[in-house]
Amino acid sequence: MLKHGRPYPGKKSWTMRYLRWLQEQHFDHPAHKIALQEMVEAVRTARERVERLETVIAEFVPN
Repeated sequence: MLKHGRPYPGKKSWTMRYLRWLQEQHFDHPAHKIALQEMVEAVRTARERVERLETVIAEFVPN
């Protein structure tokens, strides 16, 4: 987004508010929107993976 001159006006990134802000962005070229969607999906997939790993680790490691 910074390369397009669109800094996020909030303080923290990757919050629900930030994700909504990303979804509201419009581009002249469709490839830019596709690239943004792919990056957001990659972050979502990584978050899900971390959650799964944390669950498994919690099962094997005592508190």
